Amino acid sequence: LYFTGHTTATGAWWWAGFTLSLLPFGLNSWTVLLFPPAGHLWTISTMTFFYLLFPTIATHLNRVHPKQVRSFACALYGIQLVLFIFMLVGASIFMGELGYWLPSTAGVVEGQGYWWARAWPPIRLPTFVMGMLAARQAELEAKDPALSQNCGSADKACGPHYATALLLVWLLIVVLGILEQLFLTSAGLGWFCRVFGEALLPILFYELVVALSYPASAAKPPSTTHAFLGSKPLRLFADISLAVYVVHQTLIVYLTLAAYGVLWPGAFATNGELILMPKWGAAATLPLSIVLGWLLTYGFERPMSRAIRRCVRSDPAPRRGSVVGA
Repeated sequence: LYFTGHTTATGAWWWAGFTLSLLPFGLNSWTVLLFPPAGHLWTISTMTFFYLLFPTIATHLNRVHPKQVRSFACALYGIQLVLFIFMLVGASIFMGELGYWLPSTAGVVEGQGYWWARAWPPIRLPTFVMGMLAARQAELEAKDPALSQNCGSADKACGPHYATALLLVWLLIVVLGILEQLFLTSAGLGWFCRVFGEALLPILFYELVVALSYPASAAKPPSTTHAFLGSKPLRLFADISLAVYVVHQTLIVYLTLAAYGVLWPGAFATNGELILMPKWGAAATLPLSIVLGWLLTYGFERPMSRAIRRCVRSDPAPRRGSVVGA
């Protein structure tokens, strides 16, 4: 995209982000000022940090008492909320001062407080651990329904339709976000919706994951929502979702650049108006993203996963002085 003449991207900031994103562990999200050329892939760097810590965290989470799993998740939710707000405010003040003392960086540091709060790996680690706890709670409840720890009154009132109620809440939030993007942009609510959605929604996702889980031994799914979300087409989309995410933004940017011509680095606004993908763009980028996501998943990710597992399963040569126990 960036070397085929569709953009005039140059300069030290761009090359620094490009270099950091190529390093083995992807370090661009640790220096949020320096986004990679495909900006949405800051997530790869952040998640790499999570999964490097995953084995150690999993060992400790297994020691959490079964009846305290959800309480621990709620505590982490509060911690991530405080950290998010602290980083949002603190980094915004710091970046503002940096832009004041170094005018050359003023355009680069604008809005960076949000990205430090959203992308810096240690700040988002509590949210990742909440996901691990959701998996553990679902596993525990599948073995013993008495360990159910979802919101007591709401869970009992809705019964098997609790997951449906949570899903409707999430869909309502999505619809409000779409309406805001289409009709309320002049009201300046976009930043508000994005920041508070990022900070407030993790507990909704936690509850939804647990509510949607049920024992594999069950005769049938607890509700129509469970059956629909567990259907083969949606499972296929779930399998390729990360790969679709990886390619979709690049396709959108490429189509926008192809439609409007060469832009200067990071310039997606002229005369104060945001340059958006053409209205017909989704008809091209959505199916293409799905096809490329499928190819990336089953042509690269799955074969690489199998190769890694073969390497792990192969017996290493015994170390000198080691003892093979019975």
